Amino acid sequence: MIHDHLYASLRNFYNTSFGEVDSKTKSIHKETWSKGRALADKILLLAMDSADPPVPAWKKGPVYWSVRMFGWGPASKG
Repeated sequence: MIHDHLYASLRNFYNTSFGEVDSKTKSIHKETWSKGRALADKILLLAMDSADPPVPAWKKGPVYWSVRMFGWGPASKG
């Protein structure tokens, strides 16, 4: 649930920060968004590590790598 909220915040940032801005500002926003997304995904992994009941080890990797590979869409334009 925390990960979903962080992605919603990233989507809001993406949709309000990439309008008519110069290329330097757009680059800064893109870097900020990318770092935020990586942090949100890391928080998901940490949450799975500390969950009770525990998330099976075989499930953590596929979940984490799925959001890393395919999460750019939900975290941007939704």
